[in-house]
Amino acid sequence: MISLRLYLVGALLTVSLLAVGGATGIYMREVSARLEADLAGQGERATQSLATELAQTGAALDAELERILDPRGPGAPAPPPGRAAARYRRSA
Repeated sequence: MISLRLYLVGALLTVSLLAVGGATGIYMREVSARLEADLAGQGERATQSLATELAQTGAALDAELERILDPRGPGAPAPPPGRAAARYRRSA
């Protein structure tokens, strides 16, 4: 037969373990939710940063392409030799 003293010790141990386990579970759930929210925020900020950088890079590349493809720009075809001389030759 179990004595009253052992019964009380067992009950106190059980209640203590349940209380500590429950509090730990609740705390872990709260910490996990907070960390997930922080991670989602960091991911959103990284996405916005990459989108901004991509937009700036696209704008810079568009400007460079316009500069290169400008008919008077560095990518303009050179006139064939002789045509420029004929253009400025006096008519007799």
